[in-house]
Amino acid sequence: MDAPAAPARAALRYCVCTRALEVAEQGARLGPVRIVLHNCPCYRILASPRHVFLLPAPDAHAGAAKLLLVWCPQESRLALVAPARGLLRSHPLPPAGELDFKKLVAGCAGLLPALDPLDIHTCALSDSGDLLLLSPRGAVDLLQPNGAQRCVFDLGGSALAPGDPAQLHARGGTLACALAGLLYLVDLGSGQLLDKMVLSTKEVHFLEDKEELQLLMPTGIYSYVPRGAELGGRPEPPLSELVFQEACKYYQRRSLSSAPLTVEKLRKGGMFQAPIALAAVLHHGLRPQHEPPHGLPGPHAKLLSALSLELQSYRSLEVLKACVVGAPEGEVDSYCEELVEQELTRLLHSELDPDNLAYLNTIFRSFPRAAWKAVRASLQLRQGTDGLLVARATPDIWKKVLGGPVVREVEGGCNGVLPLFELICGSLHRYKPAWLPRFVALTQQYAGTAWPYGSQDGPEGRVPLYKRALAVLTRRAGAAGDEDLEIDLLLCSARPKAVLQAVQLLVRLRHWSRVLEAARRFCPRSPLLNKEIFATLLAEVAQHRELDPHLGALWDLCPPDLAATDILAIVLQHLPSPVVGEPAPFAAAPGTPLTVGLLKPLLQRVAQCPRAQDELYANALQSPGIPPPTPPRERRAGAKLAPRTATLGLDQGGAV
Repeated sequence: MDAPAAPARAALRYCVCTRALEVAEQGARLGPVRIVLHNCPCYRILASPRHVFLLPAPDAHAGAAKLLLVWCPQESRLALVAPARGLLRSHPLPPAGELDFKKLVAGCAGLLPALDPLDIHTCALSDSGDLLLLSPRGAVDLLQPNGAQRCVFDLGGSALAPGDPAQLHARGGTLACALAGLLYLVDLGSGQLLDKMVLSTKEVHFLEDKEELQLLMPTGIYSYVPRGAELGGRPEPPLSELVFQEACKYYQRRSLSSAPLTVEKLRKGGMFQAPIALAAVLHHGLRPQHEPPHGLPGPHAKLLSALSLELQSYRSLEVLKACVVGAPEGEVDSYCEELVEQELTRLLHSELDPDNLAYLNTIFRSFPRAAWKAVRASLQLRQGTDGLLVARATPDIWKKVLGGPVVREVEGGCNGVLPLFELICGSLHRYKPAWLPRFVALTQQYAGTAWPYGSQDGPEGRVPLYKRALAVLTRRAGAAGDEDLEIDLLLCSARPKAVLQAVQLLVRLRHWSRVLEAARRFCPRSPLLNKEIFATLLAEVAQHRELDPHLGALWDLCPPDLAATDILAIVLQHLPSPVVGEPAPFAAAPGTPLTVGLLKPLLQRVAQCPRAQDELYANALQSPGIPPPTPPRERRAGAKLAPRTATLGLDQGGAV
């Protein structure tokens, strides 16, 4: 029983130790040995500035050969990683004790039979601290300290034997792999093959140099110079190709007119109709500051000077992206906020096509708080002393916010892509819900000034802004206070139907003070709305006594053209039904009934105040007792006077 177990115990007889470097007056010396992990197999160690990768040796135990360890001395934490499964377990190290490898592996013992042994031919560290793994099949994978793995490049070809020489080296985002007399250069970010060269020997060693790629061979030290690079220049192939592809996208949508291309058109419309010229300008503009451009063509010099601000912004954006990637966890949020603000500013000053709109949706989903702060900064939103929102954005930005001809097609949200107005309303509802109705009122003011009246791209004939904001509330249903927000949005629109709907919601919620406040605010604006609101509230008076303390204010809202018969008809129509089972003349209404005494002040007011229609026809209805005297006749100029004598006689009726 013990004989088969002896080799297994012998395989787990190693320890992982550490010794601190102590600096004293006499010099530096190694401190005492501290055991970090015991009862572990033999490991190969690759150390980066922040992490230590422990890879099992080729002759390691079968179970241990399926796992690799990632030790973070700064966080005092040890992680078990399987490249095929990712992070299996992370365990903190005891402050003063040791960690047993057997107990560490016991936590994931159920996964070991399903894991494949590590298939590693060559490994190396990148300058960013990630682990590069080359399998015997020729596949290069990148393993991060958190267990995430992705395939970088597949060299292809035949399988590698265990003794075949292979070297990996990563520096500045470029992977160099020397294999079987060939040198492969691959972009680590995109996995694109940049170059492939034939070497004169298979014995190659990469030197550590930050400026350029250097190779040590039996015949000397060689440096790699990319093909087509100019002397004294520092080309950036991935960046140039990215810019070239973006320029080609605009080039495919170019205008077919014969108008000449100018710098102003490049800057204003963003329609880059000369991708090769633009790539050359960016190539020279993205050089380091201390290196002057060499060989810049004359026609491109004017374009470079005109696009200097854009190039500077592009350069700062790339630097900021690099800071986000390499920043510690505590500073990532601040860098992300700055990055999102720059991206939102760039998109607001460019054409908001469907691709950019989808990109905006991704930003708002991935960085919601940073996007909200960027919106406040871009629109310069702030609350004034009177409680209203104030914004200092240009009319062009308001056109982007309110939607243009492109957004009109996706107003309802095509494939989950929302217009910018809906994205901003969602951020307001999440972080500043009290500002949402004020923002809608503010956008309604700018909607009339951003477009000329009758413009085809204007908001006339489109979905009202308050309905678009209400749709955001519907999609985000379940939040507290949505009914109050819905009422505020309906009231801020100042549309008769929306105001009437808000009053009905307030009546349903029994918020009588807000009901009367809204009625006093909007009834003077529209006689028809005044009549509808008064009829609604009069129907409530007929049904219950909750409005009795406010009857005086309610009677003041009575429309002048409402007669006493109309009031009584509304009251009789909405009286509560009598109790079933009692005789009709003596049936009692549920609750306190409405009395004539409550309606008497209203009826007296209606009787004393004549209606407008009565005043209009008052003179026509009042006929005098005797006919008015005949007005004197005026003598016409040039007319002859009739003789004053006349003959008296009898008419046919016998009268004189």
